[in-house]
Amino acid sequence: MKKLLIALLALLMPAVVLAQSFTPTLYLEIFDLGQGEDEPDPVPDYVCRHPYQPWWEPLYMSCYVPRYRYEWVGIPIHLTKLGPPECPYPVGPACEGYGGYSGVPFGVVQTGVHPIMFIGWNACPGFVKGPSEAGEPAACVALSDLCHSSWEHAGYLLYLNISTSIEANYFHIVANADLGHNMVMSCSGTYYVNTAVGGSSVQCGGTQSFACPGPPTDVDQTTWGRIKTMFR
Repeated sequence: MKKLLIALLALLMPAVVLAQSFTPTLYLEIFDLGQGEDEPDPVPDYVCRHPYQPWWEPLYMSCYVPRYRYEWVGIPIHLTKLGPPECPYPVGPACEGYGGYSGVPFGVVQTGVHPIMFIGWNACPGFVKGPSEAGEPAACVALSDLCHSSWEHAGYLLYLNISTSIEANYFHIVANADLGHNMVMSCSGTYYVNTAVGGSSVQCGGTQSFACPGPPTDVDQTTWGRIKTMFR
């Protein structure tokens, strides 16, 4: 807990320039978690744990789902290009020069004619939620006192569509409204100032308007389904 508190305080301080050349890249994914009035509990494992993928291989992600009434939608944040290997030690100076990450601040905005109701931002196992003065999802923070790899999601946003609309809505990564940035925290407890935003948007409903990164795409239900079954 003490180490986690130190990491939390560091996250609220000005960013520190890192020596590493890693360029962590933020993406959103999106999953249909089923229909009904009850919140999905627990969420499927793949919401918090991306199928293992070496950092050097082409990215594959789920960036589109159809839209239905009383549909629950899970939107995890995914990080890539963290470099090898992740630090084997708890977060701190001993991790300088390793890859991996220990936290991420960010915000999410939604665009579309009929918004989907935001329910909450949830930390995944191994992470805890940080403070949010501006409110979620404008200011989301996840932190850990351990080093995590790119296939471990820090957390996910949960939405519920109570509208009868099936029109497209889009969700976009933006800077954390409290901190004014979305720089990823390294395992040494400092910021990756080279943090970038890759596939910043995902889509729910309407005709899919952009391709998901890499094979398999979400529209390839058979292939994607086989991947997801590995984590059930």
